[in-house]
Amino acid sequence: MMMDSEVKQILKSLCFSHGWSYAVFWRYDPINPMLLRFEEAHNDEKSAALVDDMILQPHILGQGFVGAAALTGNHQWLFSDTLFQCEHEFQNQFLSGFKTIAIIPVRSSGVVQLGSTQKVVESQEMLEETTRAVEDMCFKQQQ
Repeated sequence: MMMDSEVKQILKSLCFSHGWSYAVFWRYDPINPMLLRFEEAHNDEKSAALVDDMILQPHILGQGFVGAAALTGNHQWLFSDTLFQCEHEFQNQFLSGFKTIAIIPVRSSGVVQLGSTQKVVESQEMLEETTRAVEDMCFKQQQ
């Protein structure tokens, strides 16, 4: 499918350009728009098992970090040193060495989730690049 390879290329580019270990695109389920389901991912070898575990875990609109970002349209930038002691959905990722997780909503398409074993500073440029690339790809698919 053309779109899958295009999504994968966008995710791969985000990883290489900004130092992310993985990137996952959660798309609104066409049958139940209250769900966000795994669409595509790119990851390095160290993140492969983690991403494999994520594939089967849908997110519910408004619940958890991914669901809240999808509902509100507000991105989340999470760091292990500020959330490490909290019980939350990314605790296992932080315990396994991830230092930064970014959750970036993309209007009516879904949410991009990024994770890094390095501390990645929040960047307006990166937020805009992510949303623009995914929105453009989704717009092309609708035509």
